[in-house]
Amino acid sequence: MSIKSVKIYIYKLVCNMLSFDMEFFLDRNPTRESIVHLLKKHGGMSIDDMSKQIQITPMGVRQHLLALEKKGIVTYISKRKGIGRPGFIY
Repeated sequence: MSIKSVKIYIYKLVCNMLSFDMEFFLDRNPTRESIVHLLKKHGGMSIDDMSKQIQITPMGVRQHLLALEKKGIVTYISKRKGIGRPGFIY
């Protein structure tokens, strides 16, 4: 295989992965689907903001985000808010 054909193959593979149905990764869990849709719609959000939007406890949101993070669907960044522990934006 030439380098060009390998690049084309990788490009097609990535395109197929991006268009793959996310329900497979979300285990058809409506709460996780809501979290992913919120993040797609609003961009980065804090756990508190997500819990207010989907009306579950922040701990519930954390548990769902942990499962989504383990599957590679979401990531987070640390954001300082002053003194104390930094917050996370997903």
